[in-house]
Amino acid sequence: MPKSYIWPPLEAFSHFVNAWVYIPVEKTYSYHGTKRQCKKSPSTSPSTAYFTSKPPEWVWDPSRALWLSPTGFIDPNEDPDTWYNEENAYDGNTGIFAIGNIKLDNGGTEAWGTFIWYTHEDMACDKVRIWCNIVAYTDMIDINAYFNDVWNLVYRGPFPYEEWFIKELIPPQLISAFRFRFHGTCYDWIEWINGLDCLIGEVEFHGYVL
Repeated sequence: MPKSYIWPPLEAFSHFVNAWVYIPVEKTYSYHGTKRQCKKSPSTSPSTAYFTSKPPEWVWDPSRALWLSPTGFIDPNEDPDTWYNEENAYDGNTGIFAIGNIKLDNGGTEAWGTFIWYTHEDMACDKVRIWCNIVAYTDMIDINAYFNDVWNLVYRGPFPYEEWFIKELIPPQLISAFRFRFHGTCYDWIEWINGLDCLIGEVEFHGYVL
């Protein structure tokens, strides 16, 4: 069953979108050989996304910039097992994480997972940071920012575990969301049967609301 959310028509991209996201009630996963359980109750917190077609006039003011947590998320994937416990990526605790799952569909030894979007009210932003908890086999991250009505590549490549990984937007932009996905490489077919984990402990945007 896909997670439900409201996707705005193209002509409404300048308006606030209020979506409700379903998290599986009973879901377990294996992490380093230990069986763990996700949230036992569905989340009814609204997820918010803002898309601005005509940004207001603004000039970057570094004195106003702070690290801000996302205000919501969107999981655009039909398969509910690709991402879950998404809200853990902005709960203020790097030790409690959002969980992604990379699946290998057509054989081989490597694959990209699916994107998870983290959203915020329109804000001026000059950098993003992400804390990834350690897992086996996940070796690259893909980070995109939404501005000027399109997704823009911020970074794609290797990343560290258990520390803040910071990428800059040059020049600063008026953004409404960042999205993230992970790449995995594994030669063990048993691991691929279960799927490879990717864990986001925390995400923060550096900037300010206009």
